Amino acid sequence: MNSRPDEISSIIKQQIKDYESHVEMSETGTVILVGDGIARVYGVTGCMAGELLEFDDGSYGMAQNLETETVSVAVLSDKNSIREGSKVRRTGRVVSVPVGEGLLGRVVGPLGNPIDGKGDIESAETRPIEAEAPGIIKRKSVSVPLQTGIKAIDSMIPIGRGQRELIIGDRQTGKTEIAIDTIINQRDQNVICIYVAIGQKNTSVVKIQNELAAAGAMPYTVIVAAGASESAPLQYIAPYSGCAMGEYFMNQGKDVLIIYDDLSKHAAAYRTLSLLLKRAPGREAYPGDVFYLNVLDETLAYQVTEINTVLPYETDLLGKVPGKDLCTLVTCTPYGVNTHRLLVCGSRIPYEEAAVLEEESVSAEPIASTWEVKYLQGLLLGCGAAAVIAFLMFAIALIRGKRTKHRKGGHYAKT
Repeated sequence: MNSRPDEISSIIKQQIKDYESHVEMSETGTVILVGDGIARVYGVTGCMAGELLEFDDGSYGMAQNLETETVSVAVLSDKNSIREGSKVRRTGRVVSVPVGEGLLGRVVGPLGNPIDGKGDIESAETRPIEAEAPGIIKRKSVSVPLQTGIKAIDSMIPIGRGQRELIIGDRQTGKTEIAIDTIINQRDQNVICIYVAIGQKNTSVVKIQNELAAAGAMPYTVIVAAGASESAPLQYIAPYSGCAMGEYFMNQGKDVLIIYDDLSKHAAAYRTLSLLLKRAPGREAYPGDVFYLNVLDETLAYQVTEINTVLPYETDLLGKVPGKDLCTLVTCTPYGVNTHRLLVCGSRIPYEEAAVLEEESVSAEPIASTWEVKYLQGLLLGCGAAAVIAFLMFAIALIRGKRTKHRKGGHYAKT
């Protein structure tokens, strides 16, 4: 094959003209301390807060504390081979999860990875788990009701789309069943449901999945599961992931119902992570800032409804009725916080038969906590006992005074 010199020269000139060099630069660091799901990395000085970091074994972590020379990283993998001296590479992006219609009917982990054995999820779009919430002007007021399917609740407690609800109750009082019944009732209501299981046993999550599938609710439901065997960082980001998935549908003009079950375990994971990162873990009671963690960007332009379940640390928080249990539904509205206490006869009864005992406004008159009630009861009891003792001492002194007198000439006189 003969080639002309001028043709070869033109080809070489064209290749030189189209040549572009691609230089990829990545900032790397070194692990200097690792343990309990936390790694301290030295060298990644340009790291962003919440940035996704990749370790040399393929596992990922989320940057938390940005210190002067080191970065504390929450490792987002239970099975890893991270050791002191392992290399860490910046990815330049924050932690994100896959979103889209392909998630409907699936059970995924906190990072959006499928765990139901049905294959990969078809999703071409991702969304960061932390996003800036729109301003007040862009938000829409709560105007459309959301029915739970429970007559005792729907007839007496106002619940709207875009509203936040809190279910408080002791163990086995039916908190989860209220949430599951609400998901089942959204069938043919054009509401996407997301159930976030935090710190629950895997068998419980499978039971809930089977219950939703039997009721025909899985086609419009996504289950995000961070089991009890997962590390604290994974349980910590689970509500964020569920919120990011819900925001995708919200931005398309759809209504979304998110259920966090439950926030008590999330608060425990948050405190564990804070202690490992040497942060202030909050009060010994339920930390108030944990609500900020979960509802960072809810109640936006198109309604995102939230239902949270909480197991109180003091089991007698709601009081006791002989042979009965109490479950409280807290309604958060722009005009105040209302509590509605439901009397539950046994465990997981038909809620249509539940009777509403009381309804009170926390904003108008705060409810005293358990220790305050006990303190007042003890104070009243002590005051009553002191009054009885004083009365008895006065009576004894009066009787002794009379005994020192004797009768003389038909009259009483002092000796």
